[in-house]
Amino acid sequence: MAAVIGALRAELSASIARFQGDMGKAAKAVQGFERRFQKMGRSLQRSGAVMSAAITAPIAAFGAQSLTAFSDFEKGMANVSTLVDTASESMKAMGDEVLSIARRTPVAIDELTTALYDVRSAGVEAGDAMEVLENSARLGVAGLGTTKEAVDLVTSAMNAFGLEGEDAAGVYDAIFKTIQTGKTNLSELSQGFGAVAAQVAATGTQLDEYLAAVAALTTTGLPASQAHTQLRAAMAGLTRETKQTQAVFDQLGVGTFAELIEKSGGMVPAFNRIVGALDGNDAALIKLLGSTEAYNAVLSLTGKQGKA
Repeated sequence: MAAVIGALRAELSASIARFQGDMGKAAKAVQGFERRFQKMGRSLQRSGAVMSAAITAPIAAFGAQSLTAFSDFEKGMANVSTLVDTASESMKAMGDEVLSIARRTPVAIDELTTALYDVRSAGVEAGDAMEVLENSARLGVAGLGTTKEAVDLVTSAMNAFGLEGEDAAGVYDAIFKTIQTGKTNLSELSQGFGAVAAQVAATGTQLDEYLAAVAALTTTGLPASQAHTQLRAAMAGLTRETKQTQAVFDQLGVGTFAELIEKSGGMVPAFNRIVGALDGNDAALIKLLGSTEAYNAVLSLTGKQGKA
């Protein structure tokens, strides 16, 4: 009997020891959980501060940018108002249209107001100004340039060639095709065009043929600005009144380079006739044109680039 009781006591003592051990583990687990919870709380607090900064800072910056944009818009429209008769044109309506264009095109408002100033400075009438502005904004994006560069190129072409209505609308297509077919972009094409546009128009050369010639020259790696310079030199050389030019024109049955272009069907065909009249004599051609720049342009356009 005593042996049985001793065995029961031993088993009970072991059970109590195991229970105490389990309770100790449970206490440690609870303590660990409390520590993790406290750590999580501190982490959440820090995350909240970071999230607050991440959200509120951009909102504050956006507000500052909005104020700046509004200030730039007001300043830009104020500049435009100095060019127009505010008694007959509503600046509010004009400003609303600029904002509307800004919503339709990915162009900053301050860029649009600056370009509008250039549009009106170029003499574009009120009824056409907004269409020119929006089309220029779209051309600027498509041609990898700016709205200002597009406005400068387009208005120079319109004024030099006397283009209006549908002919003026065709300028955008001609410029974009030049960029597509040549190795150039709007920024490069606009450099130097204004300086040569009037001279090109004076010879009777059509805008699309001139731009096609520029595109062809750029395919050889020549920058568009240099193509303008070379073509300008060629036209300047052939409009001089010299013994050489008169002799060639007499041989071709014309009195001037402009007349030769008209009778030949274009600038490049006229170049071809001149080269033919000289029997391919390079020295005579350089002397006739008056410069190596002009010679390079004519030689390129009467060769493979002419076909292009």
